[in-house]
Amino acid sequence: MGQFTFLIDEDLRRAAKIYAAERGTTLSDLIRDLLTSKIGWKVIMSAEPDDATLRAVLAAYGDGLIERSDALQRLGRDPSEVLWLRERMNELGVAWPQQAREAAESQSDGFVELLTEEGQ
Repeated sequence: MGQFTFLIDEDLRRAAKIYAAERGTTLSDLIRDLLTSKIGWKVIMSAEPDDATLRAVLAAYGDGLIERSDALQRLGRDPSEVLWLRERMNELGVAWPQQAREAAESQSDGFVELLTEEGQ
């Protein structure tokens, strides 16, 4: 997966980050999902992954070792297929990733900052 950098208004970045956090995703995944849906990009799906591969990839995602979009890509799925991922994880009883304390605190600081600005 490649990386790129672009310039964005700081207020828009902050709002997008909060929007993503409210939906349990990252800003990177949000942008990837928006681009994917906008241009209609799809991963060509081969056969359904075998149970061992499915469990290994989902466990790596659940342990926070890989991002959601990476897990989907490794399973031959479109990065926007969050519902498919959710269903497989629930079927197999794989734990969802837990957010690091520092990230949660940073997001809560962003919420407080945004709410304080709106209340002024």
